[in-house]
Amino acid sequence: MRNLTEPDTRRCVNNRSSSGVTRRPAACNQPWNTMYIPWSGDGVCACCYGPRGLGGLNASSAEEIWNGEAYVLLRRSLLENRPLGGCVECLSGSRDFTDHVKPFANEMKAGRLILSEVKKSNFERARQNYLDGKEIVDHLPYVIFLDVSSQCNIRCRKCFVYACKEPMQLGHMAESIFEKIVPLLPTAIRVICTGIGESLVHPNFIRFAKQILAYGCQLSFNTNGLLLTPAVSRQLVECRASEIIFSIDSLNEERYRYLHRGSSLQTVLDNLNAIAGIKHEMQSMLPRLCWFIVGMRSNLPELADVIRKAASLQFQAIYVAQLVEPRHGYKQDYFDFYAEENMISTEEDRQQLKAKLADSRDLARQLGINFGSGYDPVLQKTENI
Repeated sequence: MRNLTEPDTRRCVNNRSSSGVTRRPAACNQPWNTMYIPWSGDGVCACCYGPRGLGGLNASSAEEIWNGEAYVLLRRSLLENRPLGGCVECLSGSRDFTDHVKPFANEMKAGRLILSEVKKSNFERARQNYLDGKEIVDHLPYVIFLDVSSQCNIRCRKCFVYACKEPMQLGHMAESIFEKIVPLLPTAIRVICTGIGESLVHPNFIRFAKQILAYGCQLSFNTNGLLLTPAVSRQLVECRASEIIFSIDSLNEERYRYLHRGSSLQTVLDNLNAIAGIKHEMQSMLPRLCWFIVGMRSNLPELADVIRKAASLQFQAIYVAQLVEPRHGYKQDYFDFYAEENMISTEEDRQQLKAKLADSRDLARQLGINFGSGYDPVLQKTENI
């Protein structure tokens, strides 16, 4: 058995020897540990960016999809250094991708993550199967993404869903789809209820959350905070949800209304104060609170204020995401919005962004908040050109 802490393999892109023999492990480990399930149950994938269409829960079970032909082909393509679809961007270094092995292994070693024997055994088999380059595996995914609802109660200018000319089909995850996910929960470590919508608009979200937590899973979800009323927050604190990630792009009322159409900054701030108070009242460290902000030209000067506000509300982390680049099929107003807000188009912009991120990282460290940025791999790549 290998040590729990494994070397970071996320950048081992050139994983074939000169003789053509495949080296282990593959550059990305997500096809060995993660399943992303859209609200409809169709178009299952291994991550938010990778190839879709690995199977559908309307026709198959989750277990059948996990070792089905499409998942096996995806694993083989990474082992042979022939990335498919969205994998190409990650492995080229233009986007950072998530390691779902090393963090869990390190937390287990440090004693911060205590798993049931069933979950621990599944994790160990998954780790070994990944390291050994197995295409067909004898474990189940231990990280599950659930796009519980693709619908949303507001319209954000940054959102690609509403930027598309052709309307996307939106809806809530049906009870029948959720029930097909339940067999994965005994071995799952983390369930992330996030996707292209607002999880809290689903009428059964709290019930789904409680069922997930009853199986000893970590539960995380994204929200704009508008529907996170004190009553909802109390239930989530009581059932010990693991993490809530708030999407808030400005602390300026006028700018906030422009970026988050249909929302109310004051309502969101009131809800943030409420959950912080409930956590204090119940002497609970959970749920962990994270602030997600899309870095743009208009809100970049606010980063220091956002970090200080997050610290005052007992947030543990802040993440500065990259603004989605417009593609063919997007509306013209999104192209115009991107042109106004893009911070990586010129060298001067990139240097300004880099300096601001560095200052923000230092401030966050001083205030005891973890800081991350989706711009880091892009800035790194442009420096290496």
